[in-house]
Amino acid sequence: MQHKKGPFILLALLIISLSFLLGVQYGKRVQLTDKAIEEIVKTFPTPTPPPSPSQAPRSYDVFTSNACALSFVYPADYTISATGTQSASVKDPTNRSLFEFGCGASLSPLEESSATTTVLIPLNGKEYKGSLTKSDGSIMVSFLHPRRSTPVTLVISSELEALVERTIQFLP
Repeated sequence: MQHKKGPFILLALLIISLSFLLGVQYGKRVQLTDKAIEEIVKTFPTPTPPPSPSQAPRSYDVFTSNACALSFVYPADYTISATGTQSASVKDPTNRSLFEFGCGASLSPLEESSATTTVLIPLNGKEYKGSLTKSDGSIMVSFLHPRRSTPVTLVISSELEALVERTIQFLP
């Protein structure tokens, strides 16, 4: 019995065509997945490497004002300049004032400030009732010294705000 070649050829062409169509569909699905992964990679930047061990950790100094009965920590490469017996300012290496404090008399008000509000001011884990004024990149807080009941005014840049908030101490 002789087999006809026509049905086998047709069946082979159908299998080849089906394989081609399935391959195209699979390729489209892979392409969509690749685009999605590419978008995710663009959205989340690669992590920055940790600082090299050759970089020395930043060192800090403690400043104590006996006249104002307070102390705080500041970066060691910054300088403190007294502007009177009851006031001083902390300046960075470029001589930019980042923190000022005064007691007894208030410091000059912030320029372009928003309204002053009465708030609880968090300092070193405790809260003190006082006034808060925000300006571009700085805040001014005024309150009574908790042990001496004398007015204290702090003008803090956003760069040192967290450090001062965590480390300020009120002396007896």
